[in-house]
Amino acid sequence: MHKRRDFEVFTLSFLDCICCGFGAIILLLVLTDVGRPIVIERSEKDLRGQIDALQRQLFDLRGETDVLNRELQGRIKVKDTEELKISALAGDLSKIRGEFKASKGEASVTNIVETELVAAHQTLTAEMQRLLKNAPKRIDQVAAVAGITPRTS
Repeated sequence: MHKRRDFEVFTLSFLDCICCGFGAIILLLVLTDVGRPIVIERSEKDLRGQIDALQRQLFDLRGETDVLNRELQGRIKVKDTEELKISALAGDLSKIRGEFKASKGEASVTNIVETELVAAHQTLTAEMQRLLKNAPKRIDQVAAVAGITPRTS
C-alpha cells in the first residue's frame, strides 16, 4: 500500500498569502493619514468660523437690502409723482399752444381791422381838412383883425 503523505495545515503558499495580507494592511495604514482626524477637527472649527462670518455678512447684506429696497420704493413714488406732474404740464402746454394758435388767428383779424380803421381814419381826416377849408372863419378871428382881443378864461 501506498503510504499517504502527511497533510500539513500550514504550507508555504498559505504563509505567503498571510504575509501578503498583513503587508497590504500595513501599506493601507501607511497610505492613509493617521493624523487625519485632528486635521478634520481643525478644519471643522475653521469652517464653523467661516460659516459664522458668512452668516453675519448675510444678515448685514439683508439689512442693507431692506434699506435699499425702501429707498428704491421711495424713489419710485417720487418718479411716479414727477411723471404725473409732467403729464399735467404737457396737457397745460398743449392747451396754451391751442390758445396761442387761436390768438394768432385773432391777431391776424385784429391786424386786418386795424388796417381798415387806419384807412378810414385817413379818409376821414382828408375829408375833414377839405371841409375845414370851405368853412366860414370864426368871429374871434374877425375881432382880432379889427383890433379887439378875445377874452381868455
